[in-house]
Amino acid sequence: YYASWTREQIDWNPGGLWKDWRFGPSGREGRSWLGGGEGVLDDKGTARLSIQTTGEGAIEGAVFRYSVEVEAQDAARQSVAARSSVIVHPASFLIGMRLDSGNREGSGPSIFFQSEGRDLTLSGAHVDADGRIVPAGGTVSMELVRQEWKLQRQETPNGVSLVWEREEIVEDSRNLPVRAGRFSHSFKAGKGGQWELRIRNTDSEGRRAYSVLPFYVSGSGWI
Repeated sequence: YYASWTREQIDWNPGGLWKDWRFGPSGREGRSWLGGGEGVLDDKGTARLSIQTTGEGAIEGAVFRYSVEVEAQDAARQSVAARSSVIVHPASFLIGMRLDSGNREGSGPSIFFQSEGRDLTLSGAHVDADGRIVPAGGTVSMELVRQEWKLQRQETPNGVSLVWEREEIVEDSRNLPVRAGRFSHSFKAGKGGQWELRIRNTDSEGRRAYSVLPFYVSGSGWI
């Protein structure tokens, strides 16, 4: 037989109560080949296959689908193929987030657009793979990041050119208390532009959960 292993990042949401919440990072990793090999089936026509899952080189906080495809041949060179997959989470919980106008958690979809100076509320929760709240305490690490594009001079073999480069400004960084697996934070929308709320925490085995919630603030200034 011949076996081939692949890994692919997926968008994960447990649905139900959390269907309008955001889970995981904003980056995206494509499908990657992890390896393969040949072998011989035992006298029962079976084989045991395994691979070590790892977050090395992966986008922080991403959920992955690991898949194995196997093609086996008999003595007459007749072949049969099969495929199996499993979802692998980065930690024992994921961080769910939503953003609402005003000073409390709302209902319906999390907002993406807001006006400069308006009151906003971040709501968050530790949720396991089955959509249940993990009743953890402690704190989560929060960053409120504004993205700004600036025109920079760049030396080239043909002279000087002007290029746009993205700069990230951390406008707020703090630890938020977690009570019974939930946390929240109220703040005012800053100057116009693209923003991100970034939340990190680790589970009891030191594995890191990470989620990003992007939003856009409209204002009168340049972005």
